Amino acid sequence: MAIDKEKIFGLVSHVSKPARYVGGEWNSIVKPDATVRLGLCFPDLYEVGMSNSGIQILYSAVNAIEGAACERVFAVERDFEKVLKDSNTPLYTLETFTPLYELDMVGFNAACELLYTNILQVLDLGNIPFFAKDRGDSHPLILIGGEAVSNPAPLLAFADAVFAGDGEEAIVEIVNILIEKKAKGLTKDDVLTRMAKVEGVLCSRDVAFCYEGQTLAAFKAPEVYKRVAHDFHQYEATRPVVPSIRSVQDRVSIQLDRGCKNLCKFCHAGYWELPYRRVDANAVASTILNTVQHTGFGDVSLHSLSVGDYSNIVELLNYIVPTLVEKGVSISLPSLRVDLQTLDIIESISDLKKTSLTFAIESASDVLRYRVYKRLAVEEIMNIITVLSERGWQRVKLYFMIGLPGCEEVDEAADIIAFMKKACSINKKIQYNVTISPFVPKPHTPFQYEKQYDENYCFGVIHTIKRSVPKSVTIKNHDVYASLIEGVFARGDSLLSNALVAAYHKGARLDLWGEHFDFTIWDNALQETVGNWRRYLEKRQSHKLWPWHIIQTRYDTLIHKKMQSSWDGKTFPAGFKKNVLDKEAFKKAAQSFERRYKATATLRVKYAKKGRAQYMGHIDCMEIFKRALRMAQVPVAYTQGYNKHERLITGPALPLGYESVCEFVDVELHEQCSDSAVNTLGNYFPDGFEIISAYHHNATTLPLQSIAYSKYSISFSDSKLYDVFATNVKNKTDIVKKTKKGLKNLVFDDAIVQSLVSDNTVELLVKAGEGSIRPDSLIADWCGVAHPLAVSAIIKTAVYYMENGVIKEFK
Repeated sequence: MAIDKEKIFGLVSHVSKPARYVGGEWNSIVKPDATVRLGLCFPDLYEVGMSNSGIQILYSAVNAIEGAACERVFAVERDFEKVLKDSNTPLYTLETFTPLYELDMVGFNAACELLYTNILQVLDLGNIPFFAKDRGDSHPLILIGGEAVSNPAPLLAFADAVFAGDGEEAIVEIVNILIEKKAKGLTKDDVLTRMAKVEGVLCSRDVAFCYEGQTLAAFKAPEVYKRVAHDFHQYEATRPVVPSIRSVQDRVSIQLDRGCKNLCKFCHAGYWELPYRRVDANAVASTILNTVQHTGFGDVSLHSLSVGDYSNIVELLNYIVPTLVEKGVSISLPSLRVDLQTLDIIESISDLKKTSLTFAIESASDVLRYRVYKRLAVEEIMNIITVLSERGWQRVKLYFMIGLPGCEEVDEAADIIAFMKKACSINKKIQYNVTISPFVPKPHTPFQYEKQYDENYCFGVIHTIKRSVPKSVTIKNHDVYASLIEGVFARGDSLLSNALVAAYHKGARLDLWGEHFDFTIWDNALQETVGNWRRYLEKRQSHKLWPWHIIQTRYDTLIHKKMQSSWDGKTFPAGFKKNVLDKEAFKKAAQSFERRYKATATLRVKYAKKGRAQYMGHIDCMEIFKRALRMAQVPVAYTQGYNKHERLITGPALPLGYESVCEFVDVELHEQCSDSAVNTLGNYFPDGFEIISAYHHNATTLPLQSIAYSKYSISFSDSKLYDVFATNVKNKTDIVKKTKKGLKNLVFDDAIVQSLVSDNTVELLVKAGEGSIRPDSLIADWCGVAHPLAVSAIIKTAVYYMENGVIKEFK
């Protein structure tokens, strides 16, 4: 049975970013009468999970099936984990607040190894036993997919089944099996028998590992091949769920292709996503424009492992850039190989100052770079930096790996230092931001059997570099200890499942976040469960049996051939077709957009924030407004300059956790807004927002800056607390206000303009804006409660202005 919404609101009222846990986002789908209910989880915090395109694609695919509902769940911050445990409330889905243990299946996207304990957190909080052997017919099936499942061994004990490969087609087949289960009363064993026939699925009950001591000697398992979706574009989500708070990637992200033509020998994604498949440029363009219209995002990202190798990139840009530029939508090419050819593309589509370009060098050593098949020459990079300097670019980002195979034959620190000194000598005004990451060998790549170097080697290289590079170079490094743990599980065996449980119980979770990762926890957990865990980092013998051999990719021959090869320094990636960028069309679109810089009218919008919307902060609300305005095609005016944005003016910010029926925003327009746009604006907001009125300014319209007072209605869930609070109001108790300089005593009448105590509610009229008295602070002080919003409801009911010494309602 679904958890009561009001209970959820009470639980989230005092945790960080409560909107993570309340759902109701734009484009979310609620199917209360579904026969089968699936929970889909990216096991990280909401703002990371909502940025994962795979989750959006699978969500859309399942919800398109009649009778099936796909609902989302994510890992939670430690503060909300404590709230759930203290209140004995199970973790739930965002769409219907259904406890996880009541679902038919929970699917996880294990995108990387440092997410593994988050899977355990979700199972634990969802009241689902960790191990498949401990779950019966009454528990949901647990399916784990994602890129890290290329070696499923450490996760098999927790999953009823794992899935390898592209999931769009397979998830539909699996959900149809669950629908059949409901219709025919199938048992769990019946379902797993049917699932085992789905290409890419490996059921854990069908796998047995045999060890001699702690060495894998043999395994028994069916032959399972990685699933490949050739027509994956048809599943692209053109109405993805739009997060109500800022996420890692607040933009439209559309796949141009899958796989990669470069096949650098360290790149797991490049080999795991084989074969290379390209989407038609017209299909991509149509999807981009549809998705922009259905989401209101102001940015588009073209997703690819190597955008420069998408042969029709120029054709695509010629099609979409003019339309998007005219709408004020920017375009990014995050994985574009920077060379003199692609630099022209970057400069043609960039509407920002020439600030920063990124190069993935991988190694400053020619020997290592050739060995890893990174087809990039130092001379080419220096030539590009010279051109960048001449064209006014100010910053360059560089990425290096250390500990690559063969590193013992060279001096990695000396090579990187020499490289940076040479780059800096070209133009001393360019700032260089360098990120250094330890190499982690991954399954199903040409480096799958190589050694991973330990922290002593990595720290030695990093510290030498930091001491010796020029002052214009800033060095950052990936967490070396986190890379060690990633490496252990990337090529680990089934013995590590107990280590995961031990680490989780010791407090390991959210390990991709630096403030949460604790190497000591992992070191202790691994020592207690598998002993010398550093053996997992050692060089492997290629002729022996290893855990990831349980999954077949059909590319073993290619991988073994690549093991023996190196780049010859002569053959370069083919890149894209040498079509001509339509710079004239780009220029005309930019000129057309310039009309938006002049505001000729203003639209005053009054709106309410209730229910879920009370947990969205002021900045997030303005982003929601911007997206709604784009979707409603309101002719919004923009600021000029480096970071152009919509010209919105707001009243005093509403505190997080308060409801309101009188919020205002002024939208400056470059032309008068049509009646249809005004009338439909309210259709483009997530749950909890209500447009009360929208009208154009006239000569008598008061500016929002004139708002000076806010009226709040306060009610309590506990009558005793109400009595205490009401008594303090009646007695006009002095107020203690926290300021930056400490506590400040205020006379009641100096802080509270008006007050009214009635049955079950108290009304307070206070000054608006920064430095004003907050009703929740009064509740905390007078009633002695730590979390005032958990025991009260605060609604802003009206705002006022002062005219000739008289307080009047602002309408």
